Amino acid sequence: MDIPPPPPAPGHVPQPPQQWSPYRTPYGNPCAPPEPPKTNGLAIGSMVAGIVCCLPPLGLILGVVALVQIKKTGHRGKGMAVAGVVLSSISTLLVLTAIVTGGAADFWRGFRDAAGEAARTKSIDRLHRGDCFDAPGGDGLEGYVTDVRVVPCSGSHEGEVTGTFELEIPGPWPGEGEISAIAAERCWNIAGTYAMDTWAVPESVVTYYFAPDKRGWRLGDRSVTCSLSDDGDGTLDGPLLNDASMLDPHQAAYLGTANAVDGLLYGGPEADEVEDDPEGFRTWAIEVAAALEKGAEQLRSRTWPSVADKAVADRVAEFEAARKEWVTASEVTDDEDLFWTHHDAAHAALKTSTEISIREALVLETTPPKDYEDDTASEEGAAGDGTDA
Repeated sequence: MDIPPPPPAPGHVPQPPQQWSPYRTPYGNPCAPPEPPKTNGLAIGSMVAGIVCCLPPLGLILGVVALVQIKKTGHRGKGMAVAGVVLSSISTLLVLTAIVTGGAADFWRGFRDAAGEAARTKSIDRLHRGDCFDAPGGDGLEGYVTDVRVVPCSGSHEGEVTGTFELEIPGPWPGEGEISAIAAERCWNIAGTYAMDTWAVPESVVTYYFAPDKRGWRLGDRSVTCSLSDDGDGTLDGPLLNDASMLDPHQAAYLGTANAVDGLLYGGPEADEVEDDPEGFRTWAIEVAAALEKGAEQLRSRTWPSVADKAVADRVAEFEAARKEWVTASEVTDDEDLFWTHHDAAHAALKTSTEISIREALVLETTPPKDYEDDTASEEGAAGDGTDA
């Protein structure tokens, strides 16, 4: 006898029986469609390698492996794999052909040369002391130069960097004149420490400098690059570097003193006449006198090789005699003729023969530049006149 089920409770709504499903659906969306098949990663890599053409066999290998995987997994990307295989096969054939015919060597040589040229090309403000360079276009250092090609100093070159410095001028653009005055003096002094034996430097070599223009100044450029260049044929043959590290202590000490004095002796105001800038000539005379006094003290206080003792002592006496003439010149800037009289007497006090004797004793260059040769000739002429009398 069947027992009927109990009557439903009041308010209860009967529910239909639920059917169990063996398939899972995405969380939160029981009605979502099935997830689409993924794209094979190797197929993507094969197509990219085929397009880029770097390592052509790589795209070919990736494409073949991708096709095998796609066949097993049903993933997408067959078209990309096929495209990668085709492109990579073409690239591989081209590379093999280039190797057989020598085209690859030509390509690599051209690439290497281009890369080397790019590495050697530098902006002027990125050069360093001791860098040798050529200006582009074959026009030398004339005109506006921003980029140069760095070359070995052992060969022919148009310029050789002696050093760099930053302009410490506050405020707006100071004008080309002020910058040029500072750059010319500083670069001349820097050259004196870079190539200390100035007699060993060819006479056609001059000091150049690369300074910021008005536009560069507004952009924050304050750097000055000093260099040496040949004012004759425009090229230097071999390095000019001859600093203290390449000299013995006696050579470096003497050249340091002599160059400091020469730097002021051959400077001076821009004006040609004393009456055009009497204060400038007065300041110049005072500075030269001070340099001669300091130079005499430096020469006197050092113990020199015995072979150089007499010549150095003579030079000290000449410095002191010249200093007196410069002191007097500084006091007579109101009289043009009198100033130049004492100026000439100061120069005459410094004998070229004494300079040659010191250099010979210290094993330095003994052939004087032309301006020194002229002094020597005048000295010999004066001595000859005295003998004849």
